[in-house]
Amino acid sequence: MAIGTVDVVAERVLDAYAPDSAFGFRYYQTEGTWYAERPGFLDGVAGVALALHSYATGEMPRTGWDAALLLS
Repeated sequence: MAIGTVDVVAERVLDAYAPDSAFGFRYYQTEGTWYAERPGFLDGVAGVALALHSYATGEMPRTGWDAALLLS
């Protein structure tokens, strides 16, 4: 059985988990040689958690958070 694109992306996100960081994920900043740790919705761990929750449960979001990104 072929692995779908969504599965590949989810696996990459889970592989990027950094338990020693403040929020669990670090983001490489292309304008420098440093990593950022962000709690935010758009480019931080809150958005990661929301997306992974929808992926893991297979259910549509109850809060409509994805509508803000024009995903629903």
